[in-house]
Amino acid sequence: AEAGDSPTFSWPSKETFEQHVRSLDLPGGCTLDVSPKNILNYRYSEELLYRDLTETLKILPAEVKTVVQEILNKHEVKEAFLVRRELCNFKKVCLNIFMEGKSLEKDLRQLTAFYYRTNYSNDENELARYKELAEYLMTMKGCLEGVHDARVFSKLICALPRHPLDARNRRLVGLPNSLIVTKRLLASQLFYERLHADLHRGGRAADDISIRSKAATMRQWEASRERLEFSRQRVLHWLHRRKGPSAGYKDRLYNRQLCFVLDDIANAAGTHGWPDYLLGHFETLLIGRGASKVLEIRTELKNYISACSGAVDGFKQVIEDITQLSNKFDHGGVKKILNKEATLAESCLEAMVDLQRWATQICNVPSRRLFTASDTTRKNTDTMFLPQDFKVATTFSKVRSVVQEYRQTMYKDILKNGWPRKICGINDKTTQDENDNDKVTSDGLNSEHEEGCLNPDTQETDKPVKKKRNPKKGQGKLNKCSLCNSQFSALWVHRGLCWQCENTLRREGKCPWNKQCKQSWFCPHVRKCVRCDAYSCSECRVSRGDGEDVNMMVANLNAAVVFLDFDRTLASTKGGGNPLQGSHSVDEDLADMIATHREVHIVTRNSNKEDIQTFLDKKEVKVKAVHSVKREGTSKSDVICKILDSVPDGVGIFVDDDIREISDERLRKHNRLVRVLFVRGI
Repeated sequence: AEAGDSPTFSWPSKETFEQHVRSLDLPGGCTLDVSPKNILNYRYSEELLYRDLTETLKILPAEVKTVVQEILNKHEVKEAFLVRRELCNFKKVCLNIFMEGKSLEKDLRQLTAFYYRTNYSNDENELARYKELAEYLMTMKGCLEGVHDARVFSKLICALPRHPLDARNRRLVGLPNSLIVTKRLLASQLFYERLHADLHRGGRAADDISIRSKAATMRQWEASRERLEFSRQRVLHWLHRRKGPSAGYKDRLYNRQLCFVLDDIANAAGTHGWPDYLLGHFETLLIGRGASKVLEIRTELKNYISACSGAVDGFKQVIEDITQLSNKFDHGGVKKILNKEATLAESCLEAMVDLQRWATQICNVPSRRLFTASDTTRKNTDTMFLPQDFKVATTFSKVRSVVQEYRQTMYKDILKNGWPRKICGINDKTTQDENDNDKVTSDGLNSEHEEGCLNPDTQETDKPVKKKRNPKKGQGKLNKCSLCNSQFSALWVHRGLCWQCENTLRREGKCPWNKQCKQSWFCPHVRKCVRCDAYSCSECRVSRGDGEDVNMMVANLNAAVVFLDFDRTLASTKGGGNPLQGSHSVDEDLADMIATHREVHIVTRNSNKEDIQTFLDKKEVKVKAVHSVKREGTSKSDVICKILDSVPDGVGIFVDDDIREISDERLRKHNRLVRVLFVRGI
């Protein structure tokens, strides 16, 4: 009879049970030895947790496994693993759209600077164009603050410590005060209080207020510490109006959710007469296989959602106050400033509400996959899937179409009329009409030859320079383009190249940032460099990501065979070093992928083939074979193509941290091979 069928069961001693657990030699490490120092050596997943639970309890009555599984189901451990998976993709989505948003914001700042017009402009169409661009710029700025907040906290939550004895991040402990959007909320409240006080103090005229800049208004208001503290306390009142589940235990160092699970197991052990050592076994098992972390991830996500609810209430109140004050003016500078601040706050609020909605759906365990993303931009939709009603992405799409339209117009205007004098920093005393019409040619010089300038015919300077192209007040130091030698503000020069030269090089199929980059590294479809621009392209079959991205890609593509580099990819070694010398580790996500995939080959230039195999055996990472191309006198492309051609159907994936390896001509032309440039810690 089995152990669970015997009417009376003789429980094994602690030493016998531990000997049984160690004798199993399960892949992923023996959880009996888990500690804060070695926790990163243990792989964790839902499959490994229930595998260990089944295997280690085989010599015990069947009711032990049944009761423990019921307790884990009660605390929704399986659901917590799903929450972690979705949250990891959500934070990558936030990163991708944030990086794209920063690019769109810079484009909008360039467009508003190029098409700047005052309210006294004679051309109504140009004035309307400038106002439209300025409004989109404020919308993008506010939206980015909300996205940045979601990105930072989703990243912190996903990066919670594996071992429950390690302390949480200070930002998570400081919720809700540590929210990034608190800055925007406080700034909007300060602005409203100051402007409201100015308009009602001493009968000051509105025209007097309109000539003040927002920065000056903010400085004067912040100079009053008493009023500043009053506004800060009001903001904190909104934030703390809704208390999260973590209230009252912010300073704890131990995982509260793990304690709840262990309490239920301890009660069951007392009821059924289990030995005391089983509680310690279940504790180390839950820690080593990640159950404690995923449970805490879900709790921290609830805390963040609750903190955002308080900030949303505060934004709604501030927007209402600013709108009521703005309605008192029909037009003028005051109304313009108020509308600008209201647009910032409203766009930040809209982004927060939408992201909070999706975070709530993730926390409630969606019935389907919501987000899938890797380290790329949103333009590459093949590697990032979003829900159709993701409003933040819709806003970005609308702004992107506007930017693309006006950038083409701006490019044509520059080629036709040259650069505006104000952008090149020319500060000559000319008439208003001359300032409106005078242009600078595409090389940065005035269309009419000036004294002291380089003569294009003789290539010599006519006379000493008399007219200086000094930057305007507040414009800052001008930067020179390394290609055309034109001088512009930092807005138009990035990494030593002006906007026009950068676009010219991209149109020629060259990387604008590094002359050493080869043409095979440059994507012709989107005109971006895979390495320097951190871009992925599905048409080129090249992607960029970390171990988690590779794990997801293998599952989505149902890869028949996977090829991994060793140095700086699977392992932390570099330069062909011996993995047995020093302290080295393996990438957790890649190790998890190897544990569930049978056809994984190590293809490396490292000549320590036997030591690599020994190192992987110690880390309990089982691969199909280790190929040292240096020892075998061959190349990576030869090994990969030979193995992949022997597989009749299916896709192969090659992962390497060296752009030169994945850009090999034979690998690029192989239509069944997907290449991944490996990067750590996205």
